[in-house]
Amino acid sequence: MKNLFYFLTILVFLGTSACNPCRNVDCGNGVCNDGDCTCNTGYEKDATGKCAVEQRAKFLGNWSGVLNYSGPITASGSATLNFTQGGNIEQVVINNLFTCGGVSMPITATVSANSIASMNTVTCDDGTGSTIVLTFSAINVVVNGSVMTCSLNYNATSAGTSLGSGSVTGTLNK
Repeated sequence: MKNLFYFLTILVFLGTSACNPCRNVDCGNGVCNDGDCTCNTGYEKDATGKCAVEQRAKFLGNWSGVLNYSGPITASGSATLNFTQGGNIEQVVINNLFTCGGVSMPITATVSANSIASMNTVTCDDGTGSTIVLTFSAINVVVNGSVMTCSLNYNATSAGTSLGSGSVTGTLNK
């Protein structure tokens, strides 16, 4: 009887462990669901299916190309944007997209997969005592390998008065 109990215990153990598709799956920064990894916020799968790649990594560094500004800020020409790590795993800080009083306005942006999902409102003193506020919408900043395409709308205000809306478009290379 004792041997039968051990035999049944072994069968139950083998049966339950063989049915667990996540038993030998290491997801890294994610969790296993039915044998497939679901990545935590800010991560994506590598070639092996493990959640080991920070989504923001593809944005980090310098991107150079031509940007075209319309609206209250009107310009066109060569630009180099610098992307650094933000405070959270899904954030980057964009430097040199806009300047105020000759100084770059760092913009915190949230990354989702290959694109920028949102950008924080930024405020600066333009050096003349006026405060400029920029808010962003219709953000379409996408990385495909070493090419970044940019298209976004912004609204500028000063002391509660609208300075107008505009856009930034262009293509940058890493």
